[in-house]
Amino acid sequence: MSHGDTPVWGTLTEAAEHLQISVWTVRRMISRGEVDARKFGQQIRVNMHSLDRSGAALTWPAGD
Repeated sequence: MSHGDTPVWGTLTEAAEHLQISVWTVRRMISRGEVDARKFGQQIRVNMHSLDRSGAALTWPAGD
């Protein structure tokens, strides 16, 4: 593993804020395997690099 591949672990709240979604949506993404997460003691930490790989941002067509 190269130094650039080292995981950066964040909280559920940080992950949700990064993606601009709710914490519950982050939890669902974890349960579906879309985002890498680990339990450190009693706390769940999200691999922040895996958020960027989880999908592209949605774009909406301009209205008339």
